[in-house]
Amino acid sequence: MVKRQLFGTLPLKNLLPHAKNKSPRFEKDDQIIKQEQLKTVKITLNIALLLSILGGFTACIGQNKESRPDKTNKEQPIALNIGDTVSEIGKDIRCIFQDKQNNFWFATNGQGVFKYDGKVLLQLTDKHGLGSNFVWNIQQGQDGTMYFKTRDNLCFFDGKKFNTNQALDNFGLTDKARTANNQTMLLLGYCFENKLAKAFELPQTSPLKGKFSSTPYAIYCSYLDSQGNIWFGTESRGVCKYDGQTYTWLNEKELGMPVRSIFEDKNGHLWIGNNGYGLFRYDGKTVTNFTRQQKLENPDFLNGLKGKAGTLSRVWTITDDRQGNLWIGTIDAGLWKYDGRVLTNYTTKDGLTSNSVWTVYCDKIGHLWIGAGENGLTKYDGQTFIMFKI
Repeated sequence: MVKRQLFGTLPLKNLLPHAKNKSPRFEKDDQIIKQEQLKTVKITLNIALLLSILGGFTACIGQNKESRPDKTNKEQPIALNIGDTVSEIGKDIRCIFQDKQNNFWFATNGQGVFKYDGKVLLQLTDKHGLGSNFVWNIQQGQDGTMYFKTRDNLCFFDGKKFNTNQALDNFGLTDKARTANNQTMLLLGYCFENKLAKAFELPQTSPLKGKFSSTPYAIYCSYLDSQGNIWFGTESRGVCKYDGQTYTWLNEKELGMPVRSIFEDKNGHLWIGNNGYGLFRYDGKTVTNFTRQQKLENPDFLNGLKGKAGTLSRVWTITDDRQGNLWIGTIDAGLWKYDGRVLTNYTTKDGLTSNSVWTVYCDKIGHLWIGAGENGLTKYDGQTFIMFKI
């Protein structure tokens, strides 16, 4: 655990996902990350490879505060009558979700979905009807229906069976879709309304012109803020805000790298993480490069695609805990905690199973669940990191 004295910081007074654009080359991203970790491949900097390492797999987006279930929820649980009982969880967790009945769902990159009720661990895969074993995002509807965005399609699950849904094109967000208490569910560029999937497309009006591929407007993450605005992070066109009537693009040039996570803190400040320039804070007027402010950049990655310990330049996931601390997961430098004054870096030396953190989720009692690439699941109770086992 490494704590840092901050430079020029301000106190920390302070998902819904949504694109018709084709998904990035996720498998290549996974391969290159493995190559970096094993140091077996000499990376050549060219446009095609740059897309693979910068783009790639869309991890679970910044945890939506609405996804933390209310203890007073009176809904009857949906009985789960399919799935295989297993003794070990998957090793490649990309998204974590706690449903309204306090069950945990874990999306994996190749092993389907796992459901844990505190006692029994069930695995659901394509043989049970899941649209694909490569699952990127999980949400839950007001009626308890579970929604999944997979590599190949979208599907929903009513506790008895999966239903795969093909998306309709050219769908724009309505006011209804922006309302917190409705039956609309947004999943990584798509919208479920009444269990009908519709594709969403961003206007191609960004002031940023950088390009790694033919899909610069591909949506990598989305987030619904406390004011009902929806924010979209793209492959290389930065960040777009939709307020129900107008699309507004942030024009900070350094946002033109793959935006992997967007999150709003308790004071309404927006935190944006991308793969290259790191962590940004937006107060509604100004975008500040927090990584540069804290002298945690990694020019080696920007110049030669090399990861580096102790940096905050490759941000994959952002959430907060019940005390309002920010938790920032990086793909090459472990997990960072920011309490408004001090930044603390946690790595494998502190008990993490890997320094490649794909997703972080805070459950309703305040424990953190950390999906660390191919090294499984870690749980943090505020004092100790423990590898998850049944």
